[in-house]
Amino acid sequence: MAVMSGAKSLYAIEDFAQRHQQHLYELFKLTGKKRRVPNRKTFERLLAALDFKGFSAMFYQWAKAYGPLKKGEWLALDGKVLGGTVSHANNHLQNFTSLVGVFTQNRRQVLAQAGFMSQKGNEIGAVQELLQLLDLEGVVFSLDALHCQKKTVQQIVQSNNDYVIGVKKNPPKLYKAIKKKLPPNPL
Repeated sequence: MAVMSGAKSLYAIEDFAQRHQQHLYELFKLTGKKRRVPNRKTFERLLAALDFKGFSAMFYQWAKAYGPLKKGEWLALDGKVLGGTVSHANNHLQNFTSLVGVFTQNRRQVLAQAGFMSQKGNEIGAVQELLQLLDLEGVVFSLDALHCQKKTVQQIVQSNNDYVIGVKKNPPKLYKAIKKKLPPNPL
């Protein structure tokens, strides 16, 4: 609730809990003599122990409850490194946490997300995992050039969806074929 209300740090989550203490006790039917909210360290331990995949699946079910997506609706998939999660930044042991989100452009809402540690996964695998989780038909996925991958494109097409994916020179045959079909650039 705190994050959905704009909290961007553990301090802000703690502040939210303190400001809404009475409502939270009523909402969660909490009883007891010690009526205090957890501090930021407790929230930190709780979030570190959270089953991210399970939470993400529940979040998707909650977000999906706003009704079905319309045919032709655009969904943007993109990954971002979480600030403050980089370790060993200057050597081959570098590791960081990334989140890949699915954003509904019409609703301006995050529909689903997947996370990974850079030494244990990558954005391509996270996007493919999300495409499977979403189980949607008739939508248009927009992705950056990193996802110009045969497996990702096949997964989108086989699920009866469309895509718009950036193309750079990294798949040279595809790049040349597209360049050949396009009219010359007037600029």
